[in-house]
Formats: sequence, C-alpha cells, structure tokens
Amino acid sequence: MAPVSDPTASAAVRLAAAVRRALDAVRGAAPPSAHVRLAHVRQGDWLCVPTCAALVLDGYGDPRTPAEVKALAVASDPKFRGTYFRDLIAGLGTVGYRWREETFPVTEDGFSRGFRRLKRSLAGGRPVIVGLFDPPIGHAVVLAGYDDASGTVRVVDPLLESPGVLALSYAEFAERWRENVVELRAAIFTRPRG
Repeated sequence: MAPVSDPTASAAVRLAAAVRRALDAVRGAAPPSAHVRLAHVRQGDWLCVPTCAALVLDGYGDPRTPAEVKALAVASDPKFRGTYFRDLIAGLGTVGYRWREETFPVTEDGFSRGFRRLKRSLAGGRPVIVGLFDPPIGHAVVLAGYDDASGTVRVVDPLLESPGVLALSYAEFAERWRENVVELRAAIFTRPRG
C-alpha cells in the first residue's frame, strides 16, 4: 500500500521553503533588521485603514485623527463601511502625500518580491500598511519592523489595546499577508509629504 501524504504538511513545507528563499533573496539588499518607532492608536469600528494611516502620519510629524483621515478618503463604494486602500491614497493625495499601493501574487515568488520591497521601505524609515487575511472582510495593520536574526516582523495593530505591537514569524506573516476577497498581497508604501 502506498503511503498517504498529508496535504497540510506538504503545504507547510512549501511555505517554509518559500520563506527561506525570500530570506536568501533579500540578504544583502537590506540590513538584517530595521524598526520604525510609531505611537499606537486604538481604532474605532470599521476604521483600521484610516487608523493605520493616522499612526504613520503621526510618525511623519503630521498628527491627524482616524476620523480626519477617513473624511479625506472619499468612498468609491458608498455601501462599504470600511476604507479601500485606493480611496485612502486618493484622499491623502489631496493634502500632499504620494503614497502608493502595490500588489503581489499569493505565490512563493510574489511573497519573495513583496517581502524584499517591504524590507527596503522599512530600512529607509518608511512604515508600510498591509492587509492581513482576517475573515470576513480583512484587516489592515502597520508593518513597522523586521529582524532577520529572530525571523520576525513587527506589526502595529490598531485593533489591539496599547501598545498594540505583535511579532509575527516570517512564516506566519507569509501565510497571513493576503487579502480576503482577492488572491493578492496588498501594501501601501508610505513616505513623508513633499
């Protein structure tokens, strides 16, 4: 009788291999660790994206409340109570910010390419807003650091009580960094105004 393979075990092995390849690919392209200091803000209902933006804006010396940020992000779909990344970016563009959304496929190569970009941004002192898989609609957090030695990313989660900081292993981040409704890994690459 042929042995039966465990599909979850093989998926875990493939994911671990993808993370190892991503780490190998980024070594030399970014320092072994980077951390951006951000003050935590607790989100209100349906305000994870504007709250993440408020955290980053405060770090750039432009304190705004999540409600102020939400008001800038005019909804492209009035039936959706949350905030789409594209609406946030357009709204912040009206006050001089040139943030950019990038997406990467939910594949090993997509993770590797995206993770390299995330690390370069963090190494430059620019936090990144990412979407995490969190049914039913997803959740946004701020990626504020990474450390190759411990194999973790530092996430500021506005849904948590202060200080709201989580350390996710690279493998857990690879698994969770994806959207709920489409098969993409989305990120908003931030930069100071000007």
